[in-house]
Amino acid sequence: MSRNMKEANKRVFSILTNFADQADDLSYPTGIRYIKTNEEDKKWLKNLKIVKRQSVLPTLNFATIQFDGKEYFVAVGWKDSIRLSEIITPVDLNAGLVTALISEIEISVRRNISAIQIVDEILFQCKESESDYSGHNFEDIILFFEPLIVYEILDDSLFKADDITQISGYYISKNFEKLSLPFSETTLLDFEKTFIEDSPHIPYENLLLSLTSVHWKYSFLDIYRCLERLFPIVALDNFHQELNLGISLLEFSEKMENATGWRPIEEHSLRKLIKNSPEDATQLLREIKEFLDKDSKVTPPEKFYKIGERSLKTLEELIESSPADAIQPLHEIKEFLDKDSKGDLAKRFYKIRNSIVHFRPATEQIELDDENWDKLIRSSLKIIRYWFKKYDSRLE
Repeated sequence: MSRNMKEANKRVFSILTNFADQADDLSYPTGIRYIKTNEEDKKWLKNLKIVKRQSVLPTLNFATIQFDGKEYFVAVGWKDSIRLSEIITPVDLNAGLVTALISEIEISVRRNISAIQIVDEILFQCKESESDYSGHNFEDIILFFEPLIVYEILDDSLFKADDITQISGYYISKNFEKLSLPFSETTLLDFEKTFIEDSPHIPYENLLLSLTSVHWKYSFLDIYRCLERLFPIVALDNFHQELNLGISLLEFSEKMENATGWRPIEEHSLRKLIKNSPEDATQLLREIKEFLDKDSKVTPPEKFYKIGERSLKTLEELIESSPADAIQPLHEIKEFLDKDSKGDLAKRFYKIRNSIVHFRPATEQIELDDENWDKLIRSSLKIIRYWFKKYDSRLE
């Protein structure tokens, strides 16, 4: 069904008149206003189809559209376009495209625009007040709305118009000047890798909310929700295989919870995830643990360091001169402690989560600096990619 061009123009100018009407002392002529179009523009205005919308922040929004067999990605709030040659490429705006987008996705008036500017530069022009009025140029109109950039989604792109959350997240991780949190380039790259992961089960909206959060705590909570989806899956994995049922692991975990009320113990599931995650993910968690341990230690007097150093040197000499059968149990103890340390990492991870979610008197409050929050997010992204990739085929 084609779009009504008159109604679309009315909606565009009603956004401007409603804004101007907030100023009580301004007046302007009433009349018909529209954006000037040629024949090609009219085709865009009538036939452009909005596929999906993605709201991120009040002045940062995305949409995907279709026109004439091609798909496009729309970014609202960014002034400068970027070229992602393997995914999207910028296209020129036209009057029909601009009119359709402003009317359909309700783009806001630009923040630095005043009501008097709109009246003087736009609303004094209309069919009734000017005998030679032939419409407004779209280039003049777009200056009063939040910046608008349109990209064509390439035929061989990893994404389609339906994948708006993934495209939006990928776009922001590449074009990150609007972000509130100081993510490192390495962590932004991990966000980018996760958004292009071809998994239908990753909660991409939570990843997008994490990326665009204004506070580290809330960024981490949305990342944690992605991990939370894995908890019943890792807990029921072996049981599901033993039963040899004809349903997916995801469906089985859903039925278990609905029928019995069973839920996994979060810390246990988290321990299993971290214990079997890639080394680069767990190493980041160890660095965070070291930061927290260092921050909580009481510094002893300097003389104790000297005593400790002498004792350690003596102990090393004793061990080096000991027979192999005496040293072997020490190796076994070390392996046990190293293995158990990942359980401790999971406990710390869960404590960080609890310190945000709960506010009971006994809840330990944990504070991280920017660097370690960044590491926590990066480690979580690596864990998410690893486990969703591992289980994807069994969740269908």
